[in-house]
This record gives sequence, C-alpha cells and structure tokens, in this order.
Amino acid sequence: MTCNLTYNKVAFAYPDGTQALKGVSFELGHGEHVALLGPNGAGKSTIMLLANGILLPQEGSITVGDVEVSKKTLVEVRQRVGLVFQDPDDQLFMTSVFDDVAFGLLNQSATAHAHAHSHDDSDGAHTINKTAHAHSHDDNLGTSSVTPNTQAAACEHLHEHAYEPHRHPLSPEELEKRVLKALKEVDLEHVAQKAPQDLSFGQRKRAALATILVTHPDFLILDEPSSNLDPRGRRQMMELLSNIKHSILLATHDLDMVWELCPRSIIIDEGRIVADGPTRELLKDKELLEAHGLELPAAMRYHVL
Repeated sequence: MTCNLTYNKVAFAYPDGTQALKGVSFELGHGEHVALLGPNGAGKSTIMLLANGILLPQEGSITVGDVEVSKKTLVEVRQRVGLVFQDPDDQLFMTSVFDDVAFGLLNQSATAHAHAHSHDDSDGAHTINKTAHAHSHDDNLGTSSVTPNTQAAACEHLHEHAYEPHRHPLSPEELEKRVLKALKEVDLEHVAQKAPQDLSFGQRKRAALATILVTHPDFLILDEPSSNLDPRGRRQMMELLSNIKHSILLATHDLDMVWELCPRSIIIDEGRIVADGPTRELLKDKELLEAHGLELPAAMRYHVL
C-alpha cells in the first residue's frame, strides 16, 4: 500500500456555478511538508475539504494511499487524513481540554466497531463526526469540523507508533495515556483539565492540533496554523510543526513560515496550479509571487538568505 495523497485532474464547482478547481493534479508523498499558497479564492480551501471527503470530486479522482475518496470510503479516508481548521474553536467543544482530545479516540473506537459490523458506509452514518460546512469560496474552512480517525497500520513506516484501528473500546487507562501523550506533544499537559475557553488563543490552536495528533493520522491538512498568533505563539507553533513526522499539507499566507518549514510549495490561482517546486526557488521569484497575489517573504525582502 502506498503512502501518498494524490489529486488526479480534480475539478469541483459549487452550486452557484463557481468553478473552484479546474483539473488540479499533484501528489503529497510520504513524510513531505508541502505548502499550499495562493490568494483568497484561489481554491485552497476546496483542496483541503476534498482531502478527507467533506467535499467529493466532480471530475478526476483523489486517492489516499490506494483508496479512492468516495462516499463508500469515507470511514477509511477519515481514519488516515486529519484536518485542522484555522479557528480552533471550530474543533474544541467539550468541557475540558482532556475531553476534547479524548473525543477523537472515542470516535475512532466507535467508528472501527461500527465499520466491522456493517458494509454500508455510503453516507458516513457510522462515524461520530462534527459536521463541516463550506459557507463561502474564500480560503477559510468552514465553521465546524470533522474529527478524523486513524489507520496508521496502512503505512507502518510512517512513524514509530503505527498501530491498527481499535476493534474494541479503549480502556480508561489506555485512553488517558494516549490523551496525555498527545497533550505533552503540544506542551499542554498542564492544562488538561481546563476548559478550552480559559486557554489563550495559541494554546487553543495547539489543543485543536492535539485532537488530531492523538489519532495518529497518516496525513495532516492544516489551514493557516500561524494566523492570529502573537510572536511567541507563532514560534511555538512553528517549532511544533517542524518536529512532526506526518505528511503535511499546509495552507497559509505566512510565507516566512513556509520558508522555514516547507521544502516544497504549490501555488494555486483561479482553480489551477501555476507552480509546484522547491520553496526557496519559488519564493525568490518576485514576478511569479506578485502575479498571484503573494509577496516576497522577509528572508528575501531583507536579503537574509
């Protein structure tokens, strides 16, 4: 089984006739950290919503490993693709941070149990999900989210903690161990029993990421992970992401973050990929960036190469 996320000539239009994607093709390989860049309305949010079946391609195909994204494969796809929204409050809804992170594992167990007892996954009815809505065609994702599950055994070499989906509920001891480990990864173990609304915005951003990391997905799709963070919170987020071993597709306008974290970048505009290559080559091309609503990162503006 392969460990790539592949878009093959994908097209998608919204009901109002807006053609969001026009034959988009690219591949996210095992362990890659790739930036998705472009102006508002370019199609970034649509690409992200298609990654785990919140939207489905109208033309072309998307495959997660060897599994094509479709109504019938939503359970497996959402086990392998974790989606982290721009606004952490779209993913945090429980009374404590611990319970929010635990929700993903409880969802995982319930999904695996239901999937083992039924072959009718056409509408994803067996997955305990929050629902995501695309309310507009800008590059902010919807106002609520899907909590993905995991099937890291499909790609055992992805990281050292690969495992198979649970076919029985986690014991309280296993659940606590997994949740606290995920919170430790994002430096939030000390706030496990706090209510999410009592955290700083940067802490809530990291807590939202923990709700996905705890399920060990193969692929992480992140929407503007550094947005609205102060310098300290931004640096914490960048250090955290730099140490993540998952394959990452990161949509952002923060080109300085991209310069440091993503060896490869994809630029999309008006629903088409206009460039795909090494980040430090693309982000030196002033004419290319300006033609597609972007600007040189600080590393180039101040000649810090």
